Amino acid sequence: MEKDKVYISGAIAHYNIDERKGAFANAEQNLRNMGFSPVNPFKNGLPDEAHWREH
Repeated sequence: MEKDKVYISGAIAHYNIDERKGAFANAEQNLRNMGFSPVNPFKNGLPDEAHWREH
């Protein structure tokens, strides 16, 4: 059975990037523990400097 994908979304601009990466990683793990297949925009292969619309 395929797991439901969930895109993790949240504010990133104007925040500390390392804090945001940690928060998104926590959300990813929590969603995985609940049986979902999370999509973390920080793990999409794009550089941190890429425009948010690209992520």
